[in-house]
Amino acid sequence: MKSIQPQAVSNGRGARGVLLLILFAAVAAVVFHALWQPGAVLLSSDDNVGLLRNSQRMLENSVVHPWMGETLWGMPTMSIVRPGYFLLKAVPAEGFMNAYHGLCLALAAWLLALYLRDRGLRPAACAFGGLVAFWTGTNLTLTYAGHVGKYGTLVFLALATFALGRWGRTKRQAWGVLAGAAAGAMFLEQADVALFCALLLAPLGVLEAARAANGWKIAGLAKHAWAPALVAALLAGGASLAAKGSGVTDATDDQTPAERWAYITQWSQPPSESLDFIAPGWTGWRSGDEKGPYWGKMGRSAGYEQTGQGFMNFKLENVYVGAIPLLFALLGLATAIRRRREEPEASAAALAWGALCVVALLLAFGKFFVLYKPLSWLPGIGSIRNPNKFIHFFQMAWGVLAAFGLDAALQMEPRAAKKWTWGAGIGAALFVLSGLALWADLSAGAERLAAAGWGAAGRAIQWNKAFAVTYAGGALAIGAVVLWLLGRRERRLTAWGAWLPAAVVVFDAAFILAPHYIQTMPAGYVAENELVRYLKREVGHNRTAMATKDGFYNFWLTYLFPYHGIPTIEVTQLPRPPADYVAFWNAVRDPVRMWQLTAVSHVLAHGQ
Repeated sequence: MKSIQPQAVSNGRGARGVLLLILFAAVAAVVFHALWQPGAVLLSSDDNVGLLRNSQRMLENSVVHPWMGETLWGMPTMSIVRPGYFLLKAVPAEGFMNAYHGLCLALAAWLLALYLRDRGLRPAACAFGGLVAFWTGTNLTLTYAGHVGKYGTLVFLALATFALGRWGRTKRQAWGVLAGAAAGAMFLEQADVALFCALLLAPLGVLEAARAANGWKIAGLAKHAWAPALVAALLAGGASLAAKGSGVTDATDDQTPAERWAYITQWSQPPSESLDFIAPGWTGWRSGDEKGPYWGKMGRSAGYEQTGQGFMNFKLENVYVGAIPLLFALLGLATAIRRRREEPEASAAALAWGALCVVALLLAFGKFFVLYKPLSWLPGIGSIRNPNKFIHFFQMAWGVLAAFGLDAALQMEPRAAKKWTWGAGIGAALFVLSGLALWADLSAGAERLAAAGWGAAGRAIQWNKAFAVTYAGGALAIGAVVLWLLGRRERRLTAWGAWLPAAVVVFDAAFILAPHYIQTMPAGYVAENELVRYLKREVGHNRTAMATKDGFYNFWLTYLFPYHGIPTIEVTQLPRPPADYVAFWNAVRDPVRMWQLTAVSHVLAHGQ
């Protein structure tokens, strides 16, 4: 009998790692298929191609500490080193726009898959976990909003997770230091999301430190953890101070406690909308989407019900992950509880991820969760808006649990598989029956929604609700089939069944979510026109101003002017203005006087 050489095992692991990377790259190409057309540019609202082109001009001054005078008025930019800027400096803005989101998601999914592989999971489970964590839900659909800093944060989050797992397994201090550096680097990309992720990553770090130290003795833990913790603290602290200095948190400094609470929790994930996690489009796709406007409560301004002032709601992303990932996540948790004595280390990891998943979801509920208020008293948390940012980590934890569940299903005894198959089948039947009831109520439901103020969009909302519930039922039925195939314990059926959940996730990403959130930008948004040529020729060192922002004027400010470097004093994307901006606007109420003080030489208005 021939022995298996360590080198052969290492080569096999390396080959599988490369194949996983190729798989996620192929997924990126499929999901972003809207960009296959020649000349296509990804559409996003915030970090759009216009602002990216503006940032490129800024990087011409300095890569290490970028800044430009246009930042003073109209062009929001952080004067801080961001790793993603190095790629932006090297490629055209359009190329960066088209590639960056998919690149970050592919790398993050691959790093998480490597973490799962190190945990001993099979390739199908590793791929499934990476896809669930990063190629569905908020982590995919925020592409529409832009937010490139969040995507860079996801890569460093996945790298930190992988390095922590490798540290615990190999007990090599270098992996711990890499994990600390990756955790700290998250703060360079987007400090608020990084802080939320770091709060939940810290317990995982402690668990892996105990694993590396072979126990929970304080001396051993301190010996192994001091260097990673120091590196993370230095990077995170420096980045956080830079973000504080840029005015990001100043908006809450002068607010009363009630005003601050309403401000920081405005974008809390409503628990009543949790069906969205497994039923695609249940509460609509996004605000303003003609095929299904968002009709839920997220983003609702405080006191809106009484005064009608502010936002009724506002949401640009979707949290849909899928019914099959939920099924296997529950299976992973149940298996960890059942095997906690036979396989204590693997069960402890799955249970830890389960706890982190639940905690992250509860914190994402924000104002709807009773313990979020005391959390907001902690330094830094009280000035960060949007508790729903915790969903980034929640979704990654969900992906890890789903991977553990699929791997457990591949080893499940036929009797246990049969029980789970029946459970999934019953769940599928209930959802399908509920969907049929909604289809039967389509016309009447549309009329009720129209009468409630949704007008012609009422029918699209009711159609989406019926489709969402029916689709969830169909997905659970597929999950039941997968469990049945795996329970047969036949090699050919197991091989196909193991990869079927991953295929469903790719289908959801490419054909359910992508059409609503991965779209191309009309060429006219940044195409040079006669006005642009005139202003480039005449403005010089002065600035422009808008007498109105209605209609296409807003598109000019958001896309056209930043793209072509036309300076303006109009602030288009500054929801949290620093105190000096507010003080200036309050002191200078005469627009003509403000134009004089800010070197405006050209004012744009309607011809009449």
